[in-house]
This record gives sequence, C-alpha cells and structure tokens, in this order.
Amino acid sequence: MRPNRYWTAGGSFWRLPSEAPELFDDLKGAELVIFKGDLNYRKLTCDAHWAPTTPFQEALGPMGKGSGVNVLSLRTCKADVVVGLPPGKDEELRKTPGGGGDSGARRWAWHGKWAVVSLSEGGEN
Repeated sequence: MRPNRYWTAGGSFWRLPSEAPELFDDLKGAELVIFKGDLNYRKLTCDAHWAPTTPFQEALGPMGKGSGVNVLSLRTCKADVVVGLPPGKDEELRKTPGGGGDSGARRWAWHGKWAVVSLSEGGEN
C-alpha cells in the first residue's frame, strides 16, 4: 500500500511521472503495482477512445513499456474504454444479447457482466 493524495486526485495517471515524481519512483521499486476497479483502469488508460485491440502497455503511456513499473489491473467493465482484447472479441461481445449489436455502442462493457485482467511488464527495456 502506498498512501498518497495523488490517488484520489482527478485526471489521468499518465500525469503521474510529472505531477508526483517521488511516488512514480517509489512504484518502480515495487515488484508489482496492482490497480483495481473501473475508474482506476480508465485513469491508467487516460480514459481515451482506444481501439479495443490496442495493447495494454501502449494504453498506459508513461507507465507502460520502459517505465520500470509492472502494472496489473483488475477491472469489471462499466464504461466503453477497453484495451488489450484479441482481434474479433469486441465484435463477438457486441453480438451477445444487450451487447450493442449494430448500434455502434459497446453496450457489453457498460453493465459489469464482463471483466478484464491486464498486465504490463514495464521493465526498463
């Protein structure tokens, strides 16, 4: 556990290295940093409109590849933002009852039925 006011501040974790550099450096020393929940997932991925096949490491921006921070995110989907899906999975889920169908909406990701577990090994490569 790393208590810090930054965790409850608004905005994206993409700003963590510049807004809380001492916290960011502290996280680099951890074997694994675990984030839980839809809001934290959205803050990790900058709450941006990513293609669902975008690699999680890429969507993490400055906390991704080469950051020195290993990130595990556990998230029940409650919003459109989703990354790291295999090709075709988003389309498959949209075809499920209530999944969004031809509406263009990713409704399957709104109600907490589905979840994602995402890992980024952010070693200093």
